[in-house]
Amino acid sequence: MYNTSFIKKILLALIVVFLYSCDKDFNAIGDGLIGEDHFGLEPEEYNVLAFNQEITPIQSNNMAVNALGIFDNPLFGTTTANFVTQLALLSYAPTIGESPVIESAVLTIPYFNHVTATGTDGANTYALDSIYGGQGKDFKLKLSVYESGYQMRNSYFGGGSQLPQFYYTDQNTDFFSVANKTLLNNGPVQENVEFFFDPAEIVTKTVGTDNKETITRSAPQMVLNLSKEFFQEKILNAPASKLSSEDIFQEYFRGLYFMVEKSGTANSNMAMLDFTKGVITIKYKAKTAATTDGDTTEDKQILLNFKSSVTGGLASTASFLQDVKAPAYEAAVTTNVNKTEGDQKLYLKGGQGSLAVLKLFDQT
Repeated sequence: MYNTSFIKKILLALIVVFLYSCDKDFNAIGDGLIGEDHFGLEPEEYNVLAFNQEITPIQSNNMAVNALGIFDNPLFGTTTANFVTQLALLSYAPTIGESPVIESAVLTIPYFNHVTATGTDGANTYALDSIYGGQGKDFKLKLSVYESGYQMRNSYFGGGSQLPQFYYTDQNTDFFSVANKTLLNNGPVQENVEFFFDPAEIVTKTVGTDNKETITRSAPQMVLNLSKEFFQEKILNAPASKLSSEDIFQEYFRGLYFMVEKSGTANSNMAMLDFTKGVITIKYKAKTAATTDGDTTEDKQILLNFKSSVTGGLASTASFLQDVKAPAYEAAVTTNVNKTEGDQKLYLKGGQGSLAVLKLFDQT
């Protein structure tokens, strides 16, 4: 009897505990502290005034990546991008040799690209990146490379202080007016009057002394054959003093000016290029101390970089942007700007373009 009563009490206690654990009513800690007024915050409406504003010419010197080409945008209009850069010898006071005779002067600038396919023979198919307006042979430009006649500098003195020198996107006329208009990229038409940013892989074949052919494959890049006569006189026949240091050399040879124009009625485009990787390779033959025979010459080369050989940093450069605005866009950012009631359409264009101004909280 005692055992039965004890077991019943235990069962009753377990049932009570079980039922209590199934209670779904939870107490929220601090539920009554805040109340229902939500700190007194109330919704409020404010008028927003938005209107267009044209961006004036901007500083454009010493940027690693610059535009080159012509981009036709149906909304904004046409933008033409030219470029100027100083050059630097890979090494100064070079030993050129006696009676140098130039064989070639070739400019190369790599394109931004990515591989889309690779063949069984190892050949790659590429697509170019950072191209605006399409790519390929149907998009052509008239490209002219001239000797720059403008002495660029990194700083100047004013008010007793040394100040940084800036160049701006609207200074194209300043540089074009003093450029030497002798065309340097005077090779085939696809390198000047019918130039296009070619996405094709560059294949070079060479035959060694053992008559075996070697194939070298390179990613797409700009390749321009430059005037041999110009670089024969400017570099190989230059007074030694003009090639002795970077400062003297860049005053003597003030760099290159790249100008683009429409190529007939062809569609045009614009590319972003890393000009700091540009190189001019001058190959020539000359007599040296190593050639004992009076008629024997040695193969030599000189490299000109688009960046400083002393600091490794950028040479002085500038990007020039010339805009022919579409009529509706030009009116919207110039004559039809409504700063009182706001504009119905807002135009956002980077660089020397336009922005939208927003005024909040009924500010005057």
